[in-house]
Amino acid sequence: MMTATTPNSVTGFDKSNDDGDSVLQYLSDNMVEGELQCNSGLSDDHVQELEHVLTRNHSAIHLTSLKLPNNGLTEDSSEALANIMRFQVETLREVDLAQNPIKVSGLMTLMDPLVHDHPPSRLHSLNLTKTMLGVQGATAIASLLNHNDSLKELNLSSNNLGTRGVKIIAPALQSNTCLESLNLSNNKINSKGGNVIAKAIENAAASNIRILDISSNKIGDAGIHSFAKILTMDKQIEGFLAACTNLGPEGALHLANVLEFNYKLRHLNLQGNQIGSVGVEFLFEGLAKNQSTALEKFDISYNSIGSEGAACVAQALTKNSKLTQLSLCGNGIGSRGCQDIAEALKYNLSLRELSLTNNQIESCGAFSLAMALGKPTCRLEKLDWKENPISDDGLLALGRVPQLRKNQEYWFGKMLRDLAKGVLHCLNLVQKTIGDEEILFLTDVLCEHNPLIRTLWLNGSTLSARSLIPFFERALSSHARIQRLYLKQCNIDDCVAAAFGNALRANHSLEVCALTSCSISPKGAAEIAEGLKLNDSLRRLNLDRNNIQDAGFVSLLAILPHPTLTAFSACHNQITDESMTLETLRNLEELSLNGNDISDRGAVRLCEFLVDDCKLKRLCLGENHLSNRGIRAIQNFLPENAIFES
Repeated sequence: MMTATTPNSVTGFDKSNDDGDSVLQYLSDNMVEGELQCNSGLSDDHVQELEHVLTRNHSAIHLTSLKLPNNGLTEDSSEALANIMRFQVETLREVDLAQNPIKVSGLMTLMDPLVHDHPPSRLHSLNLTKTMLGVQGATAIASLLNHNDSLKELNLSSNNLGTRGVKIIAPALQSNTCLESLNLSNNKINSKGGNVIAKAIENAAASNIRILDISSNKIGDAGIHSFAKILTMDKQIEGFLAACTNLGPEGALHLANVLEFNYKLRHLNLQGNQIGSVGVEFLFEGLAKNQSTALEKFDISYNSIGSEGAACVAQALTKNSKLTQLSLCGNGIGSRGCQDIAEALKYNLSLRELSLTNNQIESCGAFSLAMALGKPTCRLEKLDWKENPISDDGLLALGRVPQLRKNQEYWFGKMLRDLAKGVLHCLNLVQKTIGDEEILFLTDVLCEHNPLIRTLWLNGSTLSARSLIPFFERALSSHARIQRLYLKQCNIDDCVAAAFGNALRANHSLEVCALTSCSISPKGAAEIAEGLKLNDSLRRLNLDRNNIQDAGFVSLLAILPHPTLTAFSACHNQITDESMTLETLRNLEELSLNGNDISDRGAVRLCEFLVDDCKLKRLCLGENHLSNRGIRAIQNFLPENAIFES
């Protein structure tokens, strides 16, 4: 499909799913300046026909990029490709022949338009990845480096050059002053070969190499020592890729010196080097010492650093202000290591991308990450957490991060600041889209600044024990100043109810509390009752639309008389006649039991306690199973002036 960015200028062309004939037809029909890309489908014969089309129309076609990877092209295409490069010499800047078995003979044919001066090649990028060059191809590469003064990027990955091959290339590399990016990855180069490459760069009169890739070679710590030496002194190399080079902790120690003294290196890839927690400690200690570091992208994935190594990384992140991308994939840091990293993210102002794929991180680690990402100081934009055993709750927390950040930006952040200043006393979050993270942030502010909260409304099924337990334990502590609390449709299980009960024991400020539609069980009600026994402030308690049943109702009424509690509501709680025999009911001033299973039988039982010092001023029994007989009985026995709603 063709896309033109400007009239008669660059044209993109990707025919990866079409056959070679359609490519030729397309080119014949669209002879404009730009890029030709075909990722599969071409044959040697097609390339020769392509040469004829380009030759016949060389005055109309001006290619800047020729990308023909993975087409199965052999040395039989080399002459045609060389002619294309000759005819397009004025404009052609990039050639990609990756994964085509052109071999040495094919490369030799391609060399002619690249090394001759009439006219001189202007090619900037040449990709020869996996083209079956072998050691014999090193001679042609050396000739290219010696005679071509335009090439800036050369990719020789996966060509089995070996140590013998790099020894042939090294002298040319030493004299070359144009090359900026060299990829020698996966070429069976050992430590001796690594030393040869490093010395060639070190001894070069004017090496211009900015990016060097030696990944997937058996360089070892001995070979990496030579590279560490030039990286410590050389101020040109900005990207050093040494993934899977058998460095170990010893190699990491050599590179630690680089991180301590180099102020040019921007990208370092040490993936898959078995450096362990010891090695990563070396590296990040070195990085921490360098106040002028330029390192922005660091990959230490698959190095078995564990939680101890993650702690070292976290410590460095709290002080580093340069790193923007960090990859820690496959390091087994676990939830503990993840929590350390998350804590560091709260203070790091530079990191934008973090990859934690495949790290045995569970939900507690995910929760910590979500909280860290919700901090206004955290600038992280991209987090990869795939392939970790995170539960649905943990994934939900991570998935809520965009909403959390939106809340922080538009209203939640200001609300917290106003709370801290003591200028906000009523909080209504019923209509807000919130989750556990917002409640945890709110809890922190309430505990740190202890503002006076006259009324707090919370609503939402997304609130769970993860935030409600800390909220009850901390925000309703003995020093809290929340006077009225209204929670609706929150999941208050037995553990959460126990936390609320424990908070009531020490709380001296809460006067009104409503926990409605919160799924409170009979056991949960009993936990709340235990806390009420020692509470000296609560006046009104509303547990409407829960599931406390008779057992929970009995537990709650058993604490009466209470020094302050005068009003209790337990509407729609499956309470039956069996609970109407509690003598303590008379100690309340207001009792609401609408929507339960109370019949005339229960009404008659209740009447027995509506005399002799009964304090009830208001009794609500609507939506039960009372007949006129039961209603009249209660009306006759209620204290004078008491209000009865049936």
